[in-house]
Amino acid sequence: MKKTRILSLLLAVCMLSGVFAAFAEAGNAYTASAKGFGGEVTVTLTIEGDRLTNVTVEGPDETQGIGSNAVDLMPDMMLKANSVEVDAVSGCTFTSTAILTAAKEALAQSGVTLAAPAEEAAAAAAMTPGTYTGEAYGKWQKGSIEGERFGSPAIIEPTQVSVTVDETSILSVEVVSTSDTPGFTDPCIERLPAAIVANQSIAVDVVTGATLTSRAILNGVAQALEAAGADPVDFMKPVPKSDA
Repeated sequence: MKKTRILSLLLAVCMLSGVFAAFAEAGNAYTASAKGFGGEVTVTLTIEGDRLTNVTVEGPDETQGIGSNAVDLMPDMMLKANSVEVDAVSGCTFTSTAILTAAKEALAQSGVTLAAPAEEAAAAAAMTPGTYTGEAYGKWQKGSIEGERFGSPAIIEPTQVSVTVDETSILSVEVVSTSDTPGFTDPCIERLPAAIVANQSIAVDVVTGATLTSRAILNGVAQALEAAGADPVDFMKPVPKSDA
């Protein structure tokens, strides 16, 4: 009988320990939401001491291929910077602003002051030199029949890019093909590859009036960089804004 009581007490202690552990873990996570382009965007920060250990963003109603880029990229940007003060993703202003607003509110709930990120001791992991391709749909999605009315091919293919790299740098970017609307694609093809190489960044400004085509090119380049062994977030360096 005595042994049974001891076992019961041990079981109760174990159960309470599990409950306390769950509370402790939950106590390190802080969640807030803000209005994005399509609906609510929710950010959850997990904090240990003065460090971000996890960032999740949920924005199921944000536009695929535009707002979804900010949802995918900004958590890693915050983790690398150990900060919620990161740059917006070009072409995704509404979603980026919602993510930043919610992240700041979640951090305020925690009462934590995040440590300044240490100076990087080493460069980002080296890429494997070579030429890589990436592709993404832009203005017209797969199976769309609308594009033909505006001069696009009857069968829509993703925008394809070719990216040549050495171990640490983007050497060239070429738009190989695109099914997006003729006329709108021209300034994107002319400006974006040159800007990406000049700034060594895929955080360059999109072409006004051709956001979807611009994002297709940038998403394709990110895909190619990943194939080369890079973390695309390492090429999200902010680009100086022109006063012109």
